[in-house]
Amino acid sequence: MSLKITTPIELESGIVLNESYGRVSTTDDYRGTTILASLEVFADITAFKTNKKPIRMTNIDPYTNIIYNRDLDGVDILSIAHDALIISLALQGITAVKVLN
Repeated sequence: MSLKITTPIELESGIVLNESYGRVSTTDDYRGTTILASLEVFADITAFKTNKKPIRMTNIDPYTNIIYNRDLDGVDILSIAHDALIISLALQGITAVKVLN
């Protein structure tokens, strides 16, 4: 699973990525009531799949925290983290969709 970012992103170098991919990681707090989601951005699907180094992004906040209730939200915190980052990115003017790959 990954995030496909369809909004063009300009890097500090001036290079524009018309489409990029994001790897999401997540942890929950010791009480299991909050999820921290983080995003690493890759230049393309090949870089994502072959574990190349992520792109350093200074103009995107790659983190979000969300309140979590296991009984209501389910147990798949990775999927929940993807959804939370889609919302967080949208608030930053970036469109992303969840991709099963």
